[in-house]
Amino acid sequence: MQRAPQRSFVREFQSREARDRWSDILDLSSEGGVAVVHRRGDADAVVVGRSEFDALLSRSAPFDVEVSFTEGQVSMWVKNLPVHGVGPSLDAAEEELLDALLDYADSWVEVLKHAPNHSAKGGYVQRILMTAGDRRRLHDIVFGDDESQLAGSDDPQFASLPA
Repeated sequence: MQRAPQRSFVREFQSREARDRWSDILDLSSEGGVAVVHRRGDADAVVVGRSEFDALLSRSAPFDVEVSFTEGQVSMWVKNLPVHGVGPSLDAAEEELLDALLDYADSWVEVLKHAPNHSAKGGYVQRILMTAGDRRRLHDIVFGDDESQLAGSDDPQFASLPA
C-alpha cells in the first residue's frame, strides 16, 4: 500500500494569508516544514528553517579550503572561488581569507552576480552574508569547528581544511 506524503509538512499560502499568519509560518519552518508563498498565482517564496537552509547551502556550496605552507608563509584559498589569504602564520592567513571572502561577497552583490564566470557563486555568497558580520560564525562555517585537523595531501606543503 502506497502512503501519501504528509500535507502538513508543506503548506501553501497566498501572500496576504502569509502576512496574517507569519507566526504560523515561522513555527512550521522551525519544525522542519516548508511554507510556499504565492503572489498572483506564482510560487514567489519558500520559507524553510535556518538550519535546513544552512544544510542545503553547505552541500551545494562547500568551502573547500586549501593550504600551502612555505618558508615563513602560509597561503590559503577556497576551491571554486577567486579568493585567497596569505600571512606569516595560520591565524594571519585565516584572517586574510575571511576578509577576502567578505570583500568577494560585497563585490558579487554589487557587480559580479551578472558576470558569467561568477553568477553561479550565489550559494557561497549567501553562506557568507548569512553570518551577518559575525566573524566567529563565518570562521566556523569556512574552517569547520575544529580547524586543528589538517587533512594533508601527499605533499606536506599542501593540506585541506574540512568545512
